[in-house]
Amino acid sequence: MEKIDKVFMMLKRRVAEYFQGFGHFFKRVLLLFTQDYVETALFLLFCTIITAASTSLLKKLLVKAMMWVSGVTYIAPVNLRQVLLNPLSIIMMLIFAVIVTLMSLFEIAGLLHTFSVAQAGRETNLTCMFMAGFRACWKALNPRNWPIMIFILVLFPLTKLLPLSGSTFKLILPGFVNQTIDYTKWLNVLYIVLYWVLILFLAVYIFSVNGFVLQKESFFKSCSKSRKLCKGHVIEVLLNMNKPSTLSFQPEGTNTAGDLGAAASLTYANRNLFRGSEVLSVQLRAAFEAITGLEGYQNKDYKEYGLETKLAFPRMVAPFLSRQFTRRSTATSELSFAYNMQNRPEFHRRVFSAAWRYRWSREHRPAAADRSPHNLQYRFDLIDMNYVHMPWISPTFKHDYLDSVSNRNAILRYNYEDLFIMKIGFGITYTHANYALRANVETAGNLLNALSGVAHFKTNANGKHTLFNIAYAQYVKFDFDYTHLWAFDSHNQLVAHADLGVAWPYGNSTILPFEKRYFAGGANSVRGWSVRGLGPGRFRGTDGRIDFINQTGDMKLYLSMEYRTFLFWKFNGAAFVDAGNIWTL
Repeated sequence: MEKIDKVFMMLKRRVAEYFQGFGHFFKRVLLLFTQDYVETALFLLFCTIITAASTSLLKKLLVKAMMWVSGVTYIAPVNLRQVLLNPLSIIMMLIFAVIVTLMSLFEIAGLLHTFSVAQAGRETNLTCMFMAGFRACWKALNPRNWPIMIFILVLFPLTKLLPLSGSTFKLILPGFVNQTIDYTKWLNVLYIVLYWVLILFLAVYIFSVNGFVLQKESFFKSCSKSRKLCKGHVIEVLLNMNKPSTLSFQPEGTNTAGDLGAAASLTYANRNLFRGSEVLSVQLRAAFEAITGLEGYQNKDYKEYGLETKLAFPRMVAPFLSRQFTRRSTATSELSFAYNMQNRPEFHRRVFSAAWRYRWSREHRPAAADRSPHNLQYRFDLIDMNYVHMPWISPTFKHDYLDSVSNRNAILRYNYEDLFIMKIGFGITYTHANYALRANVETAGNLLNALSGVAHFKTNANGKHTLFNIAYAQYVKFDFDYTHLWAFDSHNQLVAHADLGVAWPYGNSTILPFEKRYFAGGANSVRGWSVRGLGPGRFRGTDGRIDFINQTGDMKLYLSMEYRTFLFWKFNGAAFVDAGNIWTL
């Protein structure tokens, strides 16, 4: 009881901290919009109208004036250099840049003044906002503070980190200029490098505008204070130059034991769905295969259609998380739905799945220079549901494989019935310079089994509880994997690997679902045996042939030792010893 009380006290404290932090933020926002919302709205409306109208007018006048002094009637790629390099054009562009920068600074200063006054619990008015804007513009005209114009005109628009409102001037490059950069390799590289440098500068001097506007100090002094505030903090920037949305088509050719087929998939991806780097992907897939060698079946073609949708958030979408956790962890939340329809000569299968998953990682960098960093990665499947429906089974297939009381056909028959799996899972991966450790656990059916006693679920002829007339699976599964590497030099390594797994059906299941069972043999297992050709135990198929149904198990153990070395040119060699097997429980 004492441990339970501690857990409840910790949860209560966490909830209180969460709502307390939200309360402070809500109070500040409420204070701003209850005391100064009219003045703030009028100020923003004034700045938006003046900025939009004057910027549009000035741009038209600037273009006409540049064409007039350059002696051209239009601006195109062929005469762009002539227009831009004209001395009078350069002077006019500088004047235009100064005017636009002062208008942006006027708006930024007025809003910064409003936020600072509201945070201090005082009221403001339009006159104070205008005075703050004029003071900031007057200070910016001082030659010592001219760098702030470059800061506002270049860094903010190019990095798309506009500080306060959308009416701040944006630098828009012409379409043919963007196309020239994209198709010229060295210009593209230069643009990426420049973009990266600007983001780093903005991250270090992000507080400089606040100090310049709200305090009586020069821009250089504000930059110095901003640099000191950012010093000692690790700023990680993820630069992704991908397009916001893509559409891809991928054809495939298949050959399954001599049966030829074709497949194609159409994928749409949106990498900024809600303007927060959320990734939405929708994939349509179709496949066809001509199956030969089947007798007693009406149709001898295999058809498959699939639809899969994923929505990934670049953060942990969950309540009651501490700020320290969200700040120090790189997290992803994923919602997925999938539907797959398979029509084979032997049977028709429909599979529907839905899942909500979390993935997050934390990298630890030790202070000592001689120690290597290590990384922890976590995966939590909050809910993962799979519904398998078998609308039709061929009488020939049913007679040849399913209508039998043997153990082999019991496993086979279980996997060709309607099945519902609702599981949760947790996995952790620890990686270091010389070794890696992975552990996973998943369990299914426990929540449904608890509800069956309360909701009085129906039972089928085999005495199993059903949900919507479908028996649900219940099992628990553990997997443990360890790899260690000894590097003698840059060309020689010794690698040891151990893999252990145990799965146990219980409660509403007596047999594991076929997809959850273990098998041995193949390139990723005991390499001296064919795929699924080993075990369980000493079992061997009839006449030594592989029995894919019986040669599965509930427990596995793999051990491996491998020596890797460089041979010559692009060739490497390895000598290995594998041991392992699978067993039934």
